[in-house]
Amino acid sequence: MGISRIAHGAYADVLDMKDGTVVKAYRRQTFTTRPVEDWRDHDAITRAFFEAETKTYERIQRHTELALFTPEFHGRIDPCGLQDLIDAPELGYVRNCGIRLERIAGEDIKVAHLEPLMQAEVERVLWRLRDEVAAGNVWDASCFIPGSRERFTLIDFATLNMFVDCLEQLERDGRFSKQQMEQWGLRHEAS
Repeated sequence: MGISRIAHGAYADVLDMKDGTVVKAYRRQTFTTRPVEDWRDHDAITRAFFEAETKTYERIQRHTELALFTPEFHGRIDPCGLQDLIDAPELGYVRNCGIRLERIAGEDIKVAHLEPLMQAEVERVLWRLRDEVAAGNVWDASCFIPGSRERFTLIDFATLNMFVDCLEQLERDGRFSKQQMEQWGLRHEAS
């Protein structure tokens, strides 16, 4: 049996590895309405998204109490190297931009759609993720109820803070200057 896509988000697909884990595989995509001048600039934004989330998962391992509210983290993986992929996206995945995580049963719910008491409980954990783990922008999070190891499990709790600035710049100029890449901590993948 091949590896199948079980969810499709704004920037990544969730691939079922058929062993109790999934891979969050970041797709190659354009971030502007302009023709793509340099795919490396678009991939740099995707890579920054991936790095922000992955580094948060890596840091959260030192916060065992908070880690219980997130999927178990099984490391980085290159989605481009996955064999037996049933339905790859049209433009493929960005090299070395995959996260292997515990598969959580059920369907995720955006935090804003939770009933008020549960929402308050979830938001307390999100504040802690933001402040104690430096998770970045935590407010796009979703959660599974019940969770795998606690009352709920959070996903998508670490997004890139400077995302809007990058998009506006890329839309306006069609590419990033070396100075902009350095300013935002973006990088092109080494050949």
